[in-house]
Amino acid sequence: MQKAIIEPRVGGRCVGREADGNECQWGTVTAWEPPRRVVIAWHIAPNFQVVDLDPSKSSEVEIQFTPEPNGMTRVDLDH
Repeated sequence: MQKAIIEPRVGGRCVGREADGNECQWGTVTAWEPPRRVVIAWHIAPNFQVVDLDPSKSSEVEIQFTPEPNGMTRVDLDH
């Protein structure tokens, strides 16, 4: 994979783009709440194969961003 792309909206695709331009969708954005969090339907099975793109058949990944007093950002990932 040359580039990972997350389209910034609910329903947006999460794709990996290869050097030859081919893309593989590995997720779908189910919540987009910048700057606080993003939730993705994870379409990758434990064997690293893409499963059905139906979000109801996928696992969920939630990423939360919390400002810290030192100007840093805490990132919490729940899968």
